Amino acid sequence: MNNRKDRLLQEYIHDPYFTKEKYHDPSVCERCGVVFHEGIFQWIEPPSTGC
Repeated sequence: MNNRKDRLLQEYIHDPYFTKEKYHDPSVCERCGVVFHEGIFQWIEPPSTGC
Protein backbone atom coordinates (compact mmCIF):
# COMPACT_ATOMS: atom_id res chain seq x y z
CA MET A 1 0.00 0.00 0.00
CA ASN A 2 1.49 3.33 -1.11
CA ASN A 3 -0.39 6.16 0.64
CA ARG A 4 2.49 8.55 1.25
CA LYS A 5 1.42 12.10 2.05
CA ASP A 6 4.91 13.65 2.10
CA ARG A 7 5.58 13.85 -1.64
CA LEU A 8 5.98 17.28 -3.21
CA LEU A 9 3.25 18.42 -5.56
CA GLN A 10 3.54 21.28 -8.03
CA GLU A 11 0.78 23.71 -7.13
CA TYR A 12 -0.91 25.86 -9.75
CA ILE A 13 -0.82 29.51 -8.74
CA HIS A 14 -3.11 31.82 -10.65
CA ASP A 15 -1.63 35.30 -10.81
CA PRO A 16 -3.45 37.66 -13.19
CA TYR A 17 -0.50 40.11 -13.13
CA PHE A 18 2.07 37.52 -14.22
CA THR A 19 2.55 37.26 -17.95
CA LYS A 20 4.78 34.88 -19.84
CA GLU A 21 5.35 37.38 -22.65
CA LYS A 22 8.13 39.92 -22.40
CA TYR A 23 7.78 43.54 -23.43
CA HIS A 24 10.15 45.01 -25.99
CA ASP A 25 12.88 47.09 -24.40
CA PRO A 26 12.16 50.00 -24.07
CA SER A 27 8.36 50.11 -24.01
CA VAL A 28 6.27 53.06 -22.88
CA CYS A 29 2.72 52.77 -21.58
CA GLU A 30 0.44 54.93 -23.74
CA ARG A 31 -1.92 55.47 -20.81
CA CYS A 32 0.31 56.45 -17.88
CA GLY A 33 3.78 56.89 -19.43
CA VAL A 34 5.69 54.37 -17.30
CA VAL A 35 8.73 52.95 -19.09
CA PHE A 36 9.66 49.25 -19.24
CA HIS A 37 13.47 49.32 -19.45
CA GLU A 38 16.06 46.67 -18.57
CA GLY A 39 13.39 44.24 -17.36
CA ILE A 40 11.52 46.51 -14.93
CA PHE A 41 8.96 49.30 -15.02
CA GLN A 42 10.44 52.69 -14.14
CA TRP A 43 9.25 56.27 -13.93
CA ILE A 44 11.98 57.69 -16.15
CA GLU A 45 12.28 59.60 -19.39
CA PRO A 46 12.01 57.18 -22.32
CA PRO A 47 15.46 56.35 -23.71
CA SER A 48 16.13 57.78 -27.16
CA THR A 49 15.97 55.26 -29.98
CA GLY A 50 18.73 56.93 -31.98
CA CYS A 51 16.57 57.38 -35.09
